[in-house]
Amino acid sequence: MERALIAAGSVSVFEGPEEDAPLVTELIVGERLGVLEERDGWLRVVVPGHATGLDPRGYPGWARLDGLVEAPGWDPDLTAVAPNSAGLPLGALLRRDGGDVRLPEGGVVALEPGSVMPSDARPAVPVGRHRLHHRNGLFWAGLPRDGAARRDRTPRRRRPVRSGAVQ
Repeated sequence: MERALIAAGSVSVFEGPEEDAPLVTELIVGERLGVLEERDGWLRVVVPGHATGLDPRGYPGWARLDGLVEAPGWDPDLTAVAPNSAGLPLGALLRRDGGDVRLPEGGVVALEPGSVMPSDARPAVPVGRHRLHHRNGLFWAGLPRDGAARRDRTPRRRRPVRSGAVQ
């Protein structure tokens, strides 16, 4: 890979170098991508943190430079795991710097206690009725295995079907 860039915000990765090409993945704050080539304002990239059988280096696609920064030595060690006043998405990758928390472009962000945790931790943190899960460096929210979130929903009413009626 020629160079590595870091997402400073949400960055869309498309199947081809056109705005109307299908979206193949999206990076969030702190994720890294490798640049393979530049063409007409587009970057042909691979996203190492997104596993795929399409390319052993990571998920392939095309992205614009907007929202990407050069961050030599970027080594995040914190992950956003709860809604926060900074508006960072769940899974955003950040770096500790003494008592500060830094964004990829170097800015300092103030976060509430409990909104980040070490990136190498494997949480099952409640997010409302859902739980935040972690695998392969990615976080996602999902229902608990016991289906607890389903039990307190009001059952749907079924319509009676009239025999012989055309529907």
